Amino acid sequence: MEYSGFPTHSRCIGMASDHGGFELKEKLRQALKDEGYDLFDFGASQYEKDVDYPDVVALLARAIMREEVDRGIAICGSGVGVCITANKIPGVRAALLTYKHNLNLPTLWQIGAT
Repeated sequence: MEYSGFPTHSRCIGMASDHGGFELKEKLRQALKDEGYDLFDFGASQYEKDVDYPDVVALLARAIMREEVDRGIAICGSGVGVCITANKIPGVRAALLTYKHNLNLPTLWQIGAT
């Protein structure tokens, strides 16, 4: 499945979750929208137990690889599965963040990477 119509400016964040992360994704989506970010939701679009994180996270990671979104937030029950899935896509690096003070570290690492 391919998506089109991505925003083209630098504050676009892609989001993806399975049913375990749906509620948190929706809260984050609203908070980011209130801050002025453009968002692209790869799913789940509603609480559905049959949505598996590998399907939606692979879509998100490919969009990051193609620079259709600037950053991504992927949420599942533990966070481990979404990282494994995203890290399988060439050029994409995902990290499990569990504390608020860690949230800026991947951005710093990316700036320093060559």
